[in-house]
Order: sequence, then C-alpha cells, then structure tokens
Amino acid sequence: MVGGLEGLLKRRKVTTFNSRAMLHNAQRKEVSLSDGSIISATKAVVVATGSSPRQFGPVEFDGRVILSSDHVLDIDYAPKTVAIIGGGAIGCEFASFFNEAGSEVTLLEVAPSLLAGCDKDAASCCTKNFLSKKVWKS
Repeated sequence: MVGGLEGLLKRRKVTTFNSRAMLHNAQRKEVSLSDGSIISATKAVVVATGSSPRQFGPVEFDGRVILSSDHVLDIDYAPKTVAIIGGGAIGCEFASFFNEAGSEVTLLEVAPSLLAGCDKDAASCCTKNFLSKKVWKS
C-alpha cells in the first residue's frame, strides 16, 4: 500500500483538506475554508474534527512499534499484522482501514461489545462484519 491513508482516499476519489472550515451551504454542499476559498462537494461532505490519542497505562507511544492514531495517519504501508487496543469508534475505524489494506487485524476490547454508546444498529453491523473477517472475537 503506497501512500497510507491519503493514498487510499485518493484511489477512492476523495479530496481532503487540512484546514479550518465552515459548512457554508448544506443544501449545495459548500464549505468555506480558512483561506477564503469555497469548495463544492459533488456527493457528500465529511466533517472530521479530529481526536486526541489516549495513552494506554504506563506504555508510551514510540511512533515505531506502539503507535497512536496520530502516528497511524502518517505511515505509508500496511503492516502484515496489527493489534488495535479499543473497540470504540476510532479503534473500529482503524481496524476496518487496516483490514481493507490487507493487514491481519486483531481488535482488543475489554467491554463485551464493540462501539459501546453508539447507535445499536451500526454497532451490530460492525460487530457482524468484524466477526466474519476474524478481526474481533466476542
């Protein structure tokens, strides 16, 4: 996999902008960027506001073997195997991404279900998908 997340998005014809923005007109899917330009989307607008990685116990992110979600966005390859700690929205997102990129994924979650606190239908769909792909074992 060349190009990491950016390459995957580009291959799927998704244009990304790393900028402050404001949804200018929801009906016409127009977004105003911080440089004053206005972008019109053809199909949809995805607003990704970001997150902050949370350290897992005493283990620190080293950016090489133990990666935070920020580190993952900068890698340009799909590892052969990957273990993801946390079955929340971000953990499931990266599990799905790496699975699609060809990595053998193991998703680790201490709770009895994935996506706790999220829409039950979405959680059920994600769980069934991950079980069938052997990404997660209930």
